[in-house]
Amino acid sequence: ICRGAVRIAQALGTSRREVSNDEVEQRSAFRRSIVITRDIAAGEIIGPEDLDYKRPGYGIEPNMASLVIGQSAVENLPRDTVLKFEHLTRASG
Repeated sequence: ICRGAVRIAQALGTSRREVSNDEVEQRSAFRRSIVITRDIAAGEIIGPEDLDYKRPGYGIEPNMASLVIGQSAVENLPRDTVLKFEHLTRASG
């Protein structure tokens, strides 16, 4: 009886969730990033209507949109550019 209980416990494993190496490598492919919905000229202020959220997730995360809105582009950004903070500068005013 005791050996059976031990085997059952081993078969069930732990309740701790561990992220595999494959999951870590694929994480950015499944996450989303902020992308520009239209061509934006250097110096132009970015508004909420200029943002969309698409995969892959190697740019600014969608939950950081409030940090993007109101900033201006430091260079011309074509439509569907995955935004990174180096594309932006804080607007004065």
